[in-house]
Amino acid sequence: MLEIRAILFDFGKTLIDYNLELIARGLAQVARIAPEDVFYILARDEKRGRTLMDLHERGLIVDENLKTEVKCALIERVIALRGKRGIGIGAIDGLSDEKFWEIWNEMFGPRDPLCETYIKRLRDAGYYLGIISNINPAHKAFVLKRFKLLLDLLHDFTASCDPDVQSRKPEAKIFRVAFSKSGVPPEQTIFVDDMPENVKAVQPFGVHGIVAKTMSQIFADLKYKYGVGVGA
Repeated sequence: MLEIRAILFDFGKTLIDYNLELIARGLAQVARIAPEDVFYILARDEKRGRTLMDLHERGLIVDENLKTEVKCALIERVIALRGKRGIGIGAIDGLSDEKFWEIWNEMFGPRDPLCETYIKRLRDAGYYLGIISNINPAHKAFVLKRFKLLLDLLHDFTASCDPDVQSRKPEAKIFRVAFSKSGVPPEQTIFVDDMPENVKAVQPFGVHGIVAKTMSQIFADLKYKYGVGVGA
């Protein structure tokens, strides 16, 4: 069986759960509009040809500008729905930085207890471990603090918003940057992601892929398909 020396993971929905609905609900409560209207704002096509979420995840909008643009877009949406004196405009305008980022970051759920245990065993066994994530600067800074014990076990964290990346999975650039950091040949590397299209995207590199469903399934596949041991 081929020796595996590097394992790279997606972050959200693979190692840690998240729920974008929590951002939508939080901002909707402030603006007194439906969560669907918040999703409309975040996912609508901007003049630059990309959504606010996409631009932020590529590092093309800094955190401060993102906050300003979201607040302006929320006010525009309230005006479109209710007119210039619509309920909610004052609350949006007065939304503090602290409260905005509290809402923005609350989407991350608790980690699976198995996750840190398995990752530590892989680290102790000598595997190179890393993250490849579509993530914006604010969320990256937040998770590095909140999940410090877990992420400190990894050798590297390649984010779509990094200045040397500015590319999102399944685009090739983010993978090229991540794979170049390990110094491990592609055929000795595994990439794990919950999105099948992202796993398919590493095939041209010669990297092996696992589609993530549960923590137990991930590590069963590592062990039985690729002979990756995680100890007792």
